[in-house]
Amino acid sequence: MKKFLHAMRAGLIMCLYATPLLLSQNARSQSTVYNGPAEALQGVLHSSFISSNGQYYNQTSGGAHTGFNYWWNANGIDALTDGYLRTRSNTYKTRMKNLLYGIKASNGNTYLNYFYDDMEWMAISCLRAYQHTGDTAYLNAVNALWTDLQTGMHPERSYALQWNKGTPNSFNACANAPALIFMLRLYQTNGNATILSRAQSIYNWMKSTLVNPTTGEVYDSYDAGTNTVNTNPGWVFSYNVGTWIGAALEMYQVTGNSTYLNDAILSAEHAMTSRLSNGVFYTNETGGGDGGLFKGIFVRYFTLLAREGALSSSTRNRYINAIKTSALGLNGRGINSANLLANPNWTTKPGATTDYSTQLSAVMLFEAAATLDQAFFYKDLNYGGYSIGFTPGSYTHNAMVARGALNDDLTSFTLPEGYSLTLYADDNYLGASTVRTASSNWIGADWNDRTSSFVLNRTTGDGLKGEYYQGMNFNTHKLTRTEDKIDFNWYTGSPDYTMRADSFSVRWTGRIKPRYSETYTFYLNSDNGRRLWINNVLVIDQWVDNWGVEYSATVTLNANQLYDIKLEYFEHNGGADCKLEWASTSQAREVVPASQFYTPPSGARQAAPAATPVLNKAGFTLGPNPFSDRVRITVANTTAARLDVKLYNLNGAPARGVQQIDNGQFANLSGLPAGMYIIRVAAGEQVFTKQILKQ
Repeated sequence: MKKFLHAMRAGLIMCLYATPLLLSQNARSQSTVYNGPAEALQGVLHSSFISSNGQYYNQTSGGAHTGFNYWWNANGIDALTDGYLRTRSNTYKTRMKNLLYGIKASNGNTYLNYFYDDMEWMAISCLRAYQHTGDTAYLNAVNALWTDLQTGMHPERSYALQWNKGTPNSFNACANAPALIFMLRLYQTNGNATILSRAQSIYNWMKSTLVNPTTGEVYDSYDAGTNTVNTNPGWVFSYNVGTWIGAALEMYQVTGNSTYLNDAILSAEHAMTSRLSNGVFYTNETGGGDGGLFKGIFVRYFTLLAREGALSSSTRNRYINAIKTSALGLNGRGINSANLLANPNWTTKPGATTDYSTQLSAVMLFEAAATLDQAFFYKDLNYGGYSIGFTPGSYTHNAMVARGALNDDLTSFTLPEGYSLTLYADDNYLGASTVRTASSNWIGADWNDRTSSFVLNRTTGDGLKGEYYQGMNFNTHKLTRTEDKIDFNWYTGSPDYTMRADSFSVRWTGRIKPRYSETYTFYLNSDNGRRLWINNVLVIDQWVDNWGVEYSATVTLNANQLYDIKLEYFEHNGGADCKLEWASTSQAREVVPASQFYTPPSGARQAAPAATPVLNKAGFTLGPNPFSDRVRITVANTTAARLDVKLYNLNGAPARGVQQIDNGQFANLSGLPAGMYIIRVAAGEQVFTKQILKQ
């Protein structure tokens, strides 16, 4: 059950962009917040750490320590793969391949190593790189590593692996959980049942020996010579917890047995309850060296669990929020803006240098955070196998391939809350279609090998536009991004590494949609000043330098109507936070969620593109109107061969993502509820809008 996307006729990659009237659906909060930091830190990861011969990355920035570290660089391939998946840039592919060969050259012209765990990190990274690039050079490394890894297995101890080749009695968590992740992914690649059988044996041994059955803590090591487990609480490291979560998740995805998923959740809850300090994971792990890489590895596998489609929505949201707040802490407090280096403690700034391991962890966190609002397509059942993330938009066959979705390879998918997915049997959004609004661990027999294009839309709000300034009165603009809610605590830091702590201001704008026709109370808590407008009326005006005071205002609103909202805030010095909540008779008090916020139209205040005669120029025809499923659109007097077509509800919410059609051909508008819509057609520089009726 791992087939999708039959090989299709050629189609143009859809170009999704911000139109003159409305922002593209691609402008999503996590992408706008963390794509930039992820790219910036990836750049520094290369420029500040690359060795003089270009074969590997030095242990410390600036050439202070130029030694080669095998397992750090092995994880470097994984981090570069993150960058490649985010950007699809050949720059990352080149760096990945150079590092692959450089590791071998720097390691005595071999991928084999004295430490079994180090080889496991290399095997995981190479297998993932192979899955996403198809380059057999990575697979060759995987095969060589797998052959050697088996020499460290002990059949008498359920095939558990020893830590290194000189310590036959040392069985560490770091040598067995990563082995499980690699083996289970290798099994999903080649189907070798022996690999799965051994993985199950190792898993059972590790669970009974190194995992606390009550708390989910993962102990560091077991000494077979003395038959003792190191249960020192100070040695419950983040990367061991993370890789155990990853191993349990892989077991669940391969077998479908929910016991494994529960094991992953138990250890995740341990991290949530005992290792999340002021919203940031593992602030107790402060050192560099090997430890600098621990938190990044934890976040990698914790994020995979947070995106798991089988989680309850409440659990998933808690996990996602923990990743977001950790990234927020690092972004505003843990990066030196002068050199873009990160600190081992994600809540304090580093000095002039940092370790490659530490910078890798920061990159892994930002790359993970940037994926949290994406829908993911998976190769195998139960959200297993390699996966490809998609942001909202319309994707022809070629556009899917450009993102890395291989032919005949979709079996399951995850959708964030508030998303809808429309699958089409033919390219360019034609043929039979099906609409999905929830994650599915199997796409279903009727849609295997059928989908050739798809549209991914948000069915709810997408957040607010946030404009950030240095200075308490919007003095110097620093950045603009989409925020999914106003619930920030920057402590003594800033909203972004590009901004100084203290003396900054923020303006959030957009629209808000209440669920009920009732009188709402808005609650505003901030350190320091604040002003709130609802429907262009100033309802809270406390532009004063204070904190610890809750302000409120009542406003009568109609259900499902869009109202303009603007919130302004300034920070003077010391602590910095801002939170906006609401409540009504039917609405329990809560932080206003992204589902009820809508980013503002670009360059206009209206709720939808204006359907006025001035824009309906001569030479623009469409029909039938009213329509049933398809509408033929023709624009005369244009050199544009293709037309960009987008549909909106009358309240301004997109009803159908951008699709591109040949001039004079049909746009597929099937599957819509009956009612009035506004259609927007772009032909080169010309833009046409018109009201159309679905009957």
